Amino acid sequence: MELWQTWFFVILNLESAFSRKATFYWFITITAAMTVRDNDFLGGVSSLVRRLGLKDVSYQSILDFFHSSAVDLDKLRVLWAGLCISKFQTEKLNGRPILVADGNKNAKSGRKMPGVKLLHQDSENNNKAEFIMGHMCQAVGVLVFGVSSVFCCPIVIEIHEGLKFSNRDKRTLHDKLINMIFKLNLSVGWYLVADAYYANSSIIKQLPDGCHLVSRVKHNTIAYKEVVSLVQRRAGRPKKYGERVHLYSEFKTGNMAEISIPQRSGEPFEATYKVLDLLWKPVGKKVRFVLVHHLTKGKIILMGTDLNLSAEDMIKAYVLRFKIEVGFFQQIYTFGANSYRFWMASLDKIRKGDKDKHLHKKSEDYKRRVRQKIQAYNLYMQIGLIAQGLAQYLSCFKSDMVYQNFRTYFRTIRTDKSPSEKIAAKALQNTFWEYFTSKKICSAYAKFVWKKLNPAAMRHEMELAA
Repeated sequence: MELWQTWFFVILNLESAFSRKATFYWFITITAAMTVRDNDFLGGVSSLVRRLGLKDVSYQSILDFFHSSAVDLDKLRVLWAGLCISKFQTEKLNGRPILVADGNKNAKSGRKMPGVKLLHQDSENNNKAEFIMGHMCQAVGVLVFGVSSVFCCPIVIEIHEGLKFSNRDKRTLHDKLINMIFKLNLSVGWYLVADAYYANSSIIKQLPDGCHLVSRVKHNTIAYKEVVSLVQRRAGRPKKYGERVHLYSEFKTGNMAEISIPQRSGEPFEATYKVLDLLWKPVGKKVRFVLVHHLTKGKIILMGTDLNLSAEDMIKAYVLRFKIEVGFFQQIYTFGANSYRFWMASLDKIRKGDKDKHLHKKSEDYKRRVRQKIQAYNLYMQIGLIAQGLAQYLSCFKSDMVYQNFRTYFRTIRTDKSPSEKIAAKALQNTFWEYFTSKKICSAYAKFVWKKLNPAAMRHEMELAA
Protein backbone atom coordinates (compact mmCIF):
# COMPACT_ATOMS: atom_id res chain seq x y z
CA MET A 1 0.00 0.00 0.00
CA GLU A 2 2.96 2.30 0.64
CA LEU A 3 3.85 2.07 -3.05
CA TRP A 4 0.62 3.77 -4.05
CA GLN A 5 0.94 6.36 -1.30
CA THR A 6 4.35 7.33 -2.70
CA TRP A 7 2.94 7.24 -6.23
CA PHE A 8 0.15 9.68 -5.26
CA PHE A 9 2.56 11.91 -3.34
CA VAL A 10 4.63 12.45 -6.50
CA ILE A 11 1.80 12.84 -9.01
CA LEU A 12 0.04 15.50 -6.90
CA ASN A 13 2.90 17.86 -7.84
CA LEU A 14 1.45 18.08 -11.37
CA GLU A 15 -1.94 19.53 -10.37
CA SER A 16 -1.24 23.10 -11.50
CA ALA A 17 -1.14 21.97 -15.16
CA PHE A 18 -4.92 21.47 -15.01
CA SER A 19 -7.39 24.35 -14.70
CA ARG A 20 -10.17 22.15 -13.27
CA LYS A 21 -10.01 19.72 -10.34
CA ALA A 22 -12.12 17.13 -12.17
CA THR A 23 -9.72 17.19 -15.13
CA PHE A 24 -6.80 16.57 -12.79
CA TYR A 25 -8.62 13.63 -11.19
CA TRP A 26 -9.24 12.15 -14.62
CA PHE A 27 -5.49 12.53 -15.27
CA ILE A 28 -4.70 10.56 -12.10
CA THR A 29 -7.23 7.87 -13.05
CA ILE A 30 -5.86 7.48 -16.59
CA THR A 31 -2.24 7.38 -15.39
CA ALA A 32 -3.10 4.70 -12.84
CA ALA A 33 -5.00 2.70 -15.49
CA MET A 34 -2.01 2.83 -17.87
CA THR A 35 0.17 1.50 -15.06
CA VAL A 36 -2.00 -1.44 -14.00
CA ARG A 37 -3.74 -2.53 -17.20
CA ASP A 38 -3.09 -5.93 -18.70
CA ASN A 39 0.12 -5.94 -20.75
CA ASP A 40 -1.22 -8.68 -23.03
CA PHE A 41 -3.82 -6.34 -24.51
CA LEU A 42 -2.75 -2.72 -24.60
CA GLY A 43 -5.75 -1.26 -26.34
CA GLY A 44 -6.81 2.37 -26.46
CA VAL A 45 -9.30 4.07 -24.16
CA SER A 46 -11.40 0.89 -23.93
CA SER A 47 -8.63 -0.91 -22.03
CA LEU A 48 -8.45 1.95 -19.51
CA VAL A 49 -12.19 1.76 -18.83
CA ARG A 50 -12.12 -2.04 -18.61
CA ARG A 51 -9.11 -2.28 -16.28
CA LEU A 52 -10.54 0.02 -13.61
CA GLY A 53 -14.09 -1.29 -13.90
CA LEU A 54 -15.47 2.12 -14.85
CA LYS A 55 -18.99 2.78 -16.06
CA ASP A 56 -19.61 2.78 -19.81
CA VAL A 57 -20.19 6.55 -19.85
CA SER A 58 -16.61 7.04 -18.65
CA TYR A 59 -15.41 6.16 -22.15
CA GLN A 60 -16.72 9.45 -23.52
CA SER A 61 -15.46 11.33 -20.47
CA ILE A 62 -11.93 10.07 -21.08
CA LEU A 63 -12.17 10.99 -24.77
CA ASP A 64 -13.25 14.47 -23.72
CA PHE A 65 -10.28 14.66 -21.33
CA PHE A 66 -7.75 14.09 -24.12
CA HIS A 67 -9.36 16.87 -26.18
CA SER A 68 -9.96 19.22 -23.25
CA SER A 69 -8.74 22.82 -23.12
CA ALA A 70 -8.42 22.46 -19.32
CA VAL A 71 -5.12 20.59 -19.83
CA ASP A 72 -2.03 22.73 -20.33
CA LEU A 73 0.27 20.19 -21.99
CA ASP A 74 3.27 22.53 -22.14
CA LYS A 75 3.00 23.25 -18.41
CA LEU A 76 2.55 19.56 -17.65
CA ARG A 77 5.82 18.84 -19.47
CA VAL A 78 7.63 21.63 -17.59
CA LEU A 79 6.37 20.35 -14.22
CA TRP A 80 7.25 16.76 -15.07
CA ALA A 81 10.76 17.73 -16.24
CA GLY A 82 11.31 19.62 -12.99
CA LEU A 83 10.19 16.58 -10.98
CA CYS A 84 12.52 14.27 -12.92
CA ILE A 85 15.52 16.53 -12.27
CA SER A 86 14.71 17.17 -8.60
CA LYS A 87 13.26 13.85 -7.39
CA PHE A 88 15.67 11.40 -9.04
CA GLN A 89 19.38 10.93 -8.56
CA THR A 90 20.54 11.94 -12.02
CA GLU A 91 23.69 10.80 -13.77
CA LYS A 92 25.84 13.87 -14.27
CA LEU A 93 28.79 15.15 -16.28
CA ASN A 94 30.62 18.10 -14.74
CA GLY A 95 27.70 18.54 -12.37
CA ARG A 96 25.09 18.75 -15.16
CA PRO A 97 22.34 16.21 -15.93
CA ILE A 98 22.58 14.09 -19.08
CA LEU A 99 19.66 14.37 -21.50
CA VAL A 100 19.22 11.63 -24.09
CA ALA A 101 17.34 12.21 -27.35
CA ASP A 102 16.19 9.91 -30.15
CA GLY A 103 13.48 9.44 -32.74
CA ASN A 104 10.65 6.94 -32.42
CA LYS A 105 8.27 5.75 -35.14
CA ASN A 106 4.75 4.70 -34.10
CA ALA A 107 3.15 2.38 -36.64
CA LYS A 108 -0.39 3.61 -37.39
CA SER A 109 -2.61 2.47 -40.24
CA GLY A 110 -5.58 4.73 -39.51
CA ARG A 111 -6.91 6.50 -42.59
CA LYS A 112 -8.43 9.25 -40.44
CA MET A 113 -5.47 10.03 -38.16
CA PRO A 114 -3.71 13.37 -38.77
CA GLY A 115 0.07 13.20 -39.10
CA VAL A 116 0.24 9.62 -40.39
CA LYS A 117 2.74 9.37 -43.26
CA LEU A 118 5.09 6.94 -45.00
CA LEU A 119 8.17 6.33 -42.82
CA HIS A 120 11.44 4.57 -43.54
CA GLN A 121 12.88 2.43 -40.75
CA ASP A 122 16.66 2.36 -40.43
CA SER A 123 17.05 -0.85 -38.47
CA GLU A 124 19.21 -3.95 -38.48
CA ASN A 125 16.24 -5.96 -37.20
CA ASN A 126 14.95 -8.23 -39.97
CA ASN A 127 11.54 -8.43 -38.28
CA LYS A 128 10.89 -4.75 -39.04
CA ALA A 129 9.47 -3.66 -42.37
CA GLU A 130 11.58 -1.22 -44.33
CA PHE A 131 8.63 1.14 -44.83
CA ILE A 132 5.64 1.69 -42.53
CA MET A 133 2.77 4.13 -42.16
CA GLY A 134 2.81 5.95 -38.85
CA HIS A 135 3.76 8.94 -36.72
CA MET A 136 7.33 10.22 -36.52
CA CYS A 137 8.08 11.29 -32.95
CA GLN A 138 11.10 12.64 -31.12
CA ALA A 139 11.67 11.99 -27.43
CA VAL A 140 13.93 13.31 -24.68
CA GLY A 141 14.77 11.64 -21.36
CA VAL A 142 17.21 12.13 -18.50
CA LEU A 143 19.59 9.48 -17.19
CA VAL A 144 18.90 8.51 -13.57
CA PHE A 145 20.17 5.72 -11.34
CA GLY A 146 18.90 3.58 -8.53
CA VAL A 147 20.37 0.42 -6.97
CA SER A 148 23.18 -0.55 -9.38
CA SER A 149 20.90 0.27 -12.31
CA VAL A 150 20.54 3.13 -14.75
CA PHE A 151 17.24 4.23 -16.31
CA CYS A 152 16.39 6.77 -18.95
CA CYS A 153 13.51 8.57 -17.27
CA PRO A 154 11.30 9.86 -20.12
CA ILE A 155 10.52 13.57 -20.02
CA VAL A 156 8.77 14.49 -23.25
CA ILE A 157 7.70 12.99 -26.59
CA GLU A 158 6.06 14.78 -29.49
CA ILE A 159 4.95 14.14 -33.08
CA HIS A 160 7.24 16.17 -35.34
CA GLU A 161 6.38 15.14 -38.90
CA GLY A 162 3.43 14.53 -41.17
CA LEU A 163 1.81 17.98 -41.23
CA LYS A 164 2.75 21.34 -42.73
CA PHE A 165 0.48 24.15 -41.55
CA SER A 166 2.44 26.79 -43.48
CA ASN A 167 4.76 26.70 -46.49
CA ARG A 168 6.93 29.24 -44.67
CA ASP A 169 7.76 26.72 -41.96
CA LYS A 170 11.32 25.64 -42.79
CA ARG A 171 12.12 23.98 -39.46
CA THR A 172 13.89 20.64 -39.56
CA LEU A 173 13.60 17.78 -37.08
CA HIS A 174 16.77 19.11 -35.42
CA ASP A 175 15.17 22.53 -34.92
CA LYS A 176 12.00 20.97 -33.50
CA LEU A 177 13.98 18.83 -31.08
CA ILE A 178 16.03 21.68 -29.65
CA ASN A 179 12.90 23.85 -29.42
CA MET A 180 11.12 21.06 -27.52
CA ILE A 181 14.00 20.99 -25.00
CA PHE A 182 13.96 24.79 -24.63
CA LYS A 183 10.24 24.72 -23.78
CA LEU A 184 11.01 22.50 -20.74
CA ASN A 185 12.54 25.58 -19.04
CA LEU A 186 15.30 23.58 -17.39
CA SER A 187 16.98 25.75 -14.76
CA VAL A 188 20.36 24.01 -15.05
CA GLY A 189 22.85 23.40 -17.83
CA TRP A 190 22.82 19.98 -19.49
CA TYR A 191 24.60 17.62 -21.83
CA LEU A 192 22.59 16.27 -24.75
CA VAL A 193 23.59 12.77 -25.89
CA ALA A 194 22.26 11.52 -29.21
CA ASP A 195 23.15 9.30 -32.17
CA ALA A 196 24.80 10.33 -35.43
CA TYR A 197 21.62 11.83 -36.92
CA TYR A 198 21.79 14.65 -34.38
CA ALA A 199 25.45 15.57 -35.00
CA ASN A 200 24.19 18.59 -36.88
CA SER A 201 25.19 22.24 -37.03
CA SER A 202 21.60 23.47 -36.51
CA ILE A 203 21.55 21.85 -33.05
CA ILE A 204 25.06 22.89 -32.04
CA LYS A 205 24.58 26.52 -33.06
CA GLN A 206 21.40 26.79 -30.99
CA LEU A 207 22.86 25.32 -27.79
CA PRO A 208 22.71 27.90 -24.96
CA ASP A 209 25.65 28.70 -22.72
CA GLY A 210 26.46 25.86 -20.35
CA CYS A 211 24.88 23.20 -22.59
CA HIS A 212 26.77 20.81 -24.86
CA LEU A 213 26.22 17.98 -27.33
CA VAL A 214 27.84 14.54 -27.25
CA SER A 215 27.15 12.48 -30.34
CA ARG A 216 28.48 9.96 -32.79
CA VAL A 217 29.56 11.07 -36.26
CA LYS A 218 29.72 9.15 -39.52
CA HIS A 219 32.83 7.27 -40.59
CA ASN A 220 33.38 9.57 -43.57
CA THR A 221 33.60 12.71 -41.40
CA ILE A 222 36.31 15.19 -42.31
CA ALA A 223 37.91 17.68 -39.91
CA TYR A 224 40.76 20.16 -40.15
CA LYS A 225 43.77 21.16 -38.15
CA GLU A 226 44.42 24.76 -37.21
CA VAL A 227 46.52 26.87 -39.54
CA VAL A 228 50.12 27.04 -38.45
CA SER A 229 52.10 29.50 -40.55
CA LEU A 230 55.22 31.50 -39.70
CA VAL A 231 55.47 33.30 -43.02
CA GLN A 232 53.90 36.70 -43.58
CA ARG A 233 50.46 36.21 -45.09
CA ARG A 234 49.45 37.70 -48.40
CA ALA A 235 46.63 40.17 -48.90
CA GLY A 236 43.12 38.85 -48.51
CA ARG A 237 41.17 36.85 -45.96
CA PRO A 238 43.44 34.75 -43.73
CA LYS A 239 43.27 31.00 -44.12
CA LYS A 240 41.08 29.40 -41.43
CA TYR A 241 41.36 25.66 -42.05
CA GLY A 242 44.67 23.87 -42.13
CA GLU A 243 45.53 20.28 -42.97
CA ARG A 244 42.59 18.04 -43.86
CA VAL A 245 42.07 15.01 -41.56
CA HIS A 246 40.01 11.97 -42.53
CA LEU A 247 39.02 10.84 -39.03
CA TYR A 248 38.47 7.15 -39.74
CA SER A 249 41.99 6.83 -41.17
CA GLU A 250 43.37 7.91 -37.80
CA PHE A 251 42.55 4.44 -36.44
CA LYS A 252 45.43 3.12 -38.57
CA THR A 253 48.03 5.50 -37.15
CA GLY A 254 48.12 3.79 -33.75
CA ASN A 255 48.88 5.74 -30.56
CA MET A 256 45.64 4.51 -29.01
CA ALA A 257 45.29 4.62 -25.22
CA GLU A 258 43.49 1.92 -23.24
CA ILE A 259 40.44 2.64 -21.13
CA SER A 260 38.22 0.63 -18.77
CA ILE A 261 34.99 2.29 -17.64
CA PRO A 262 33.10 0.63 -14.77
CA GLN A 263 29.37 0.22 -15.41
CA ARG A 264 26.64 0.28 -12.77
CA SER A 265 24.82 -2.60 -14.39
CA GLY A 266 27.38 -4.94 -15.92
CA GLU A 267 30.97 -5.67 -16.93
CA PRO A 268 33.32 -2.70 -17.43
CA PHE A 269 33.50 -1.16 -20.90
CA GLU A 270 37.02 -1.81 -22.17
CA ALA A 271 38.35 -0.21 -25.35
CA THR A 272 41.16 1.84 -26.85
CA TYR A 273 40.74 5.47 -27.78
CA LYS A 274 42.37 8.57 -29.22
CA VAL A 275 41.43 12.22 -28.65
CA LEU A 276 41.63 14.84 -31.43
CA ASP A 277 40.62 18.50 -31.04
CA LEU A 278 39.98 19.69 -34.58
CA LEU A 279 38.05 22.29 -36.54
CA TRP A 280 34.75 21.03 -37.95
CA LYS A 281 33.42 22.95 -40.92
CA PRO A 282 29.66 22.54 -40.27
CA VAL A 283 29.99 24.62 -37.09
CA GLY A 284 33.12 26.60 -37.97
CA LYS A 285 34.85 25.99 -34.67
CA LYS A 286 36.94 23.45 -32.82
CA VAL A 287 35.24 20.38 -31.34
CA ARG A 288 36.55 17.26 -29.62
CA PHE A 289 36.60 13.96 -31.50
CA VAL A 290 37.18 10.67 -29.68
CA LEU A 291 38.02 7.62 -31.78
CA VAL A 292 36.93 4.47 -29.92
CA HIS A 293 37.86 0.92 -30.86
CA HIS A 294 36.06 -1.87 -29.00
CA LEU A 295 37.20 -5.43 -29.72
CA THR A 296 33.68 -6.79 -30.22
CA LYS A 297 31.52 -3.72 -30.89
CA GLY A 298 33.80 -2.24 -33.54
CA LYS A 299 34.93 1.33 -34.20
CA ILE A 300 33.00 4.55 -33.67
CA ILE A 301 33.86 8.23 -33.70
CA LEU A 302 32.37 10.43 -30.98
CA MET A 303 32.07 14.19 -31.15
CA GLY A 304 31.61 16.65 -28.27
CA THR A 305 31.28 20.41 -28.21
CA ASP A 306 32.85 20.69 -24.73
CA LEU A 307 36.64 20.72 -25.12
CA ASN A 308 37.05 20.27 -21.36
CA LEU A 309 35.09 17.00 -21.27
CA SER A 310 37.33 13.97 -20.89
CA ALA A 311 37.30 11.07 -23.33
CA GLU A 312 36.22 8.74 -20.50
CA ASP A 313 33.15 10.88 -19.75
CA MET A 314 32.21 11.12 -23.43
CA ILE A 315 32.43 7.34 -23.88
CA LYS A 316 30.54 6.70 -20.65
CA ALA A 317 27.73 9.07 -21.69
CA TYR A 318 27.39 7.57 -25.15
CA VAL A 319 27.36 4.00 -23.82
CA LEU A 320 24.41 4.98 -21.61
CA ARG A 321 22.57 6.46 -24.62
CA PHE A 322 21.20 2.99 -25.33
CA LYS A 323 19.02 3.29 -22.21
CA ILE A 324 16.53 5.35 -24.21
CA GLU A 325 16.05 2.38 -26.56
CA VAL A 326 15.21 0.21 -23.54
CA GLY A 327 12.81 2.94 -22.41
CA PHE A 328 11.04 2.90 -25.79
CA PHE A 329 10.48 -0.85 -25.39
CA GLN A 330 8.88 -0.33 -21.97
CA GLN A 331 6.74 2.55 -23.25
CA ILE A 332 5.31 0.38 -26.02
CA TYR A 333 4.93 -3.04 -24.40
CA THR A 334 4.44 -2.28 -20.68
CA PHE A 335 2.59 1.04 -20.54
CA GLY A 336 1.12 1.21 -24.04
CA ALA A 337 2.06 4.86 -24.51
CA ASN A 338 1.69 4.48 -28.29
CA SER A 339 -1.71 2.75 -28.27
CA TYR A 340 -3.81 5.86 -28.91
CA ARG A 341 -6.65 5.47 -31.46
CA PHE A 342 -8.36 8.82 -31.94
CA TRP A 343 -9.94 9.49 -35.34
CA MET A 344 -10.90 12.73 -37.03
CA ALA A 345 -14.00 12.08 -39.11
CA SER A 346 -13.66 15.21 -41.26
CA LEU A 347 -10.01 14.53 -42.15
CA ASP A 348 -9.17 13.94 -45.80
CA LYS A 349 -8.60 10.20 -46.08
CA ILE A 350 -4.93 9.18 -45.86
CA ARG A 351 -3.76 6.74 -48.51
CA LYS A 352 -0.95 4.24 -48.24
CA GLY A 353 2.32 5.88 -49.23
CA ASP A 354 1.23 9.45 -48.46
CA LYS A 355 3.87 11.87 -47.20
CA ASP A 356 3.55 15.24 -45.45
CA LYS A 357 0.12 16.85 -45.69
CA HIS A 358 0.17 20.56 -46.59
CA LEU A 359 -2.68 22.38 -44.86
CA HIS A 360 -1.92 26.01 -45.77
CA LYS A 361 -4.98 26.15 -48.04
CA LYS A 362 -7.33 24.61 -45.49
CA SER A 363 -9.72 26.66 -43.34
CA GLU A 364 -8.71 27.85 -39.88
CA ASP A 365 -11.38 25.64 -38.32
CA TYR A 366 -9.96 22.58 -40.11
CA LYS A 367 -6.45 23.43 -38.90
CA ARG A 368 -7.74 23.92 -35.35
CA ARG A 369 -9.33 20.46 -35.31
CA VAL A 370 -6.15 18.88 -36.69
CA ARG A 371 -4.05 20.60 -34.01
CA GLN A 372 -6.50 19.45 -31.34
CA LYS A 373 -6.18 15.85 -32.51
CA ILE A 374 -2.36 16.01 -32.56
CA GLN A 375 -2.54 17.50 -29.06
CA ALA A 376 -4.63 14.50 -27.96
CA TYR A 377 -2.01 12.09 -29.36
CA ASN A 378 0.82 13.95 -27.63
CA LEU A 379 -1.10 14.06 -24.34
CA TYR A 380 -1.78 10.31 -24.47
CA MET A 381 1.92 9.59 -25.03
CA GLN A 382 2.95 12.07 -22.33
CA ILE A 383 0.74 10.35 -19.75
CA GLY A 384 2.30 7.02 -20.73
CA LEU A 385 5.73 8.55 -20.14
CA ILE A 386 4.66 9.85 -16.73
CA ALA A 387 3.31 6.41 -15.78
CA GLN A 388 6.65 4.91 -16.78
CA GLY A 389 8.61 7.57 -14.88
CA LEU A 390 6.59 6.97 -11.70
CA ALA A 391 7.30 3.24 -11.96
CA GLN A 392 11.01 4.06 -12.32
CA TYR A 393 10.83 6.30 -9.25
CA LEU A 394 9.46 3.43 -7.17
CA SER A 395 12.12 1.10 -8.62
CA CYS A 396 14.85 3.50 -7.54
CA PHE A 397 13.61 4.47 -4.06
CA LYS A 398 11.24 1.64 -3.03
CA SER A 399 12.98 -1.33 -4.62
CA ASP A 400 12.62 -3.63 -1.59
CA MET A 401 8.90 -2.97 -1.41
CA VAL A 402 8.51 -3.48 -5.16
CA TYR A 403 10.12 -6.93 -4.94
CA GLN A 404 8.02 -7.74 -1.88
CA ASN A 405 4.77 -7.01 -3.73
CA PHE A 406 5.81 -8.57 -7.04
CA ARG A 407 4.35 -11.90 -5.81
CA THR A 408 5.17 -14.04 -8.82
CA TYR A 409 8.02 -15.91 -10.49
CA PHE A 410 10.69 -14.29 -12.61
CA ARG A 411 13.69 -16.42 -13.57
CA THR A 412 16.30 -13.66 -13.87
CA ILE A 413 15.16 -11.57 -10.91
CA ARG A 414 18.06 -9.91 -9.03
CA THR A 415 17.28 -8.15 -5.78
CA ASP A 416 20.72 -6.48 -5.71
CA LYS A 417 19.60 -4.23 -8.59
CA SER A 418 16.68 -1.87 -9.07
CA PRO A 419 13.67 -3.73 -10.52
CA SER A 420 12.59 -2.97 -14.06
CA GLU A 421 9.56 -0.82 -14.86
CA LYS A 422 7.59 -3.95 -15.69
CA ILE A 423 8.24 -5.48 -12.26
CA ALA A 424 7.29 -2.17 -10.60
CA ALA A 425 4.10 -2.03 -12.67
CA LYS A 426 3.23 -5.58 -11.63
CA ALA A 427 3.77 -4.72 -7.97
CA LEU A 428 1.48 -1.70 -8.36
CA GLN A 429 -1.08 -3.88 -10.12
CA ASN A 430 -1.02 -6.41 -7.25
CA THR A 431 -1.62 -3.71 -4.62
CA PHE A 432 -3.95 -1.43 -6.58
CA TRP A 433 -7.31 -2.62 -5.30
CA GLU A 434 -5.95 -2.97 -1.78
CA TYR A 435 -5.10 0.73 -1.79
CA PHE A 436 -8.03 1.79 -3.93
CA THR A 437 -10.55 0.37 -1.43
CA SER A 438 -8.69 1.53 1.68
CA LYS A 439 -9.32 4.62 3.77
CA LYS A 440 -5.81 5.89 3.10
CA ILE A 441 -6.68 7.09 -0.40
CA CYS A 442 -7.19 10.83 -0.87
CA SER A 443 -10.80 11.43 0.24
CA ALA A 444 -11.58 14.05 -2.42
CA TYR A 445 -10.24 11.83 -5.19
CA ALA A 446 -12.00 8.76 -3.75
CA LYS A 447 -15.31 10.63 -3.75
CA PHE A 448 -14.75 11.54 -7.42
CA VAL A 449 -13.71 8.14 -8.72
CA TRP A 450 -16.15 5.94 -6.80
CA LYS A 451 -19.01 7.65 -8.64
CA LYS A 452 -17.47 6.50 -11.92
CA LEU A 453 -17.15 2.83 -11.00
CA ASN A 454 -19.33 -0.02 -12.24
CA PRO A 455 -19.65 -2.29 -9.15
CA ALA A 456 -20.01 -5.51 -11.17
CA ALA A 457 -17.07 -4.72 -13.45
CA MET A 458 -14.97 -3.60 -10.46
CA ARG A 459 -15.63 -6.87 -8.58
CA HIS A 460 -14.65 -8.82 -11.70
CA GLU A 461 -11.34 -6.95 -11.94
CA MET A 462 -10.68 -7.44 -8.22
CA GLU A 463 -11.25 -11.19 -8.59
CA LEU A 464 -8.80 -11.32 -11.50
CA ALA A 465 -6.19 -9.45 -9.49
CA ALA A 466 -6.65 -11.64 -6.42
